[in-house]
Amino acid sequence: MLLRSGKKLIHKNSCSDIDEINEDIITRLPVDVLKKILCLLPESEANRTRILSYKWTEICAFLPNLRFVMPSCVSIEQANKFHSYVDATLAIRGTEPIKRFSISYSKICNYRHADALLCTLVSQYKVQEIDLTFPDDHRKRIRFCWPLFKTCKTLVALTLKGKFVLDVPGDVLFPCLKKIDLVSIVYSCDTSLTNLISGCPELEELYVERLITDDNLKIFKVSSPFLKRLGINFSLDTSRVLVVDIDAPKIEYLDIIGQMYTCIFSIEPMCITEARVSINASIRNRLLMCLSSAKILAFTNETIRCLTDIRVSNLPVFPNLVKFEIGMDAIWHPNWLLALLNNMPNLVHITLSERLRLPHNYHIIDWDPPVEAPDCLRFKIKEILIENETGTHEEFIFIKYLLKRSNNLEKITINADRFHPKRVEKILNFPCGSSLCQIRLKYLQDPDDSLHI
Repeated sequence: MLLRSGKKLIHKNSCSDIDEINEDIITRLPVDVLKKILCLLPESEANRTRILSYKWTEICAFLPNLRFVMPSCVSIEQANKFHSYVDATLAIRGTEPIKRFSISYSKICNYRHADALLCTLVSQYKVQEIDLTFPDDHRKRIRFCWPLFKTCKTLVALTLKGKFVLDVPGDVLFPCLKKIDLVSIVYSCDTSLTNLISGCPELEELYVERLITDDNLKIFKVSSPFLKRLGINFSLDTSRVLVVDIDAPKIEYLDIIGQMYTCIFSIEPMCITEARVSINASIRNRLLMCLSSAKILAFTNETIRCLTDIRVSNLPVFPNLVKFEIGMDAIWHPNWLLALLNNMPNLVHITLSERLRLPHNYHIIDWDPPVEAPDCLRFKIKEILIENETGTHEEFIFIKYLLKRSNNLEKITINADRFHPKRVEKILNFPCGSSLCQIRLKYLQDPDDSLHI
């Protein structure tokens, strides 16, 4: 929507009235109607209407979601000007509650003002979600206004970003907080993170991303009785040994990425319904048992490398699994995958993903397929997606096996970029165990060039 206003901005004087001339039809609409219009716009577009006139600036102050981004300031005076602008916007709003408040500070930041602003948000505006981004400052230790949070009955989501030192005391309490996102945070010590999580008795969702080489974490310990969704991304190669200790019996969704030397999970096996696991660590049977109830599961290359050290006969059965994504790398072998599929009797969709960066690591072998195919291939699987781009002999033979043994297959999609045209022609003529099967050849080099058979 394009909003135009011919009204000239007149600076405030001693009079309370502001002269408004040449207003367009939209600007003459009642304020409540204009608020509803802005709420229908994307947040960035709604904020751009501030430049139209002072009236639009006032209306934007009443949006349910407020977002402020401090420009790159070269002096404390410029930073204070930004702080004054934020204060003026809140003054216009009065005491009307705020749904979501987001603010991003640049390097020159008045931390005292930031703390005062946070106190105001918590005590006066019944804010529901707070998103704070602070500048990279390892020297600055931030404790916030912890006592005020104990009385805040509205805050349900908190996002903290920035390489500042988060110092959380042992008596912190967020009585109603349900979601926490921590990105690129330095912690005063291990207990700082533990205190924050334990101080949220109603916490349901937690996401932690480590983007700093040294964030002072040695033990990542999370203990939360009602946590349902957990995402941890430790993909950055850190120099410190990290122990992950998760005590969250009610987790339903788990997304865990990174390098960890020890993993301890206390999760009820029947709770998890979806999980994505990409860890470079020793995978214990306890974690696999926690995942055994999942309906949707993804194992990346890193995870498969660790799993191949475990005998498939020792892996648990995944009776509820209907969708499975598995990374294929240089140590992958068809027999190992088929043995794994034997433990997934109700699988409907399988994705073979993660394209090989070193296809020459494959060695042509004389693979002798097993006579008895897994039950899921014979009775359940309806869709197969093969996203690798190696075009090796092993893949060629394995695709032939899948087509022949999948009796209920409806669609198979293959990335054919690396296959020789003659092999592609042979794939299209492979015998299919299912009369309903459609073969789709996908060419990534030309997204519009795909073939359906």
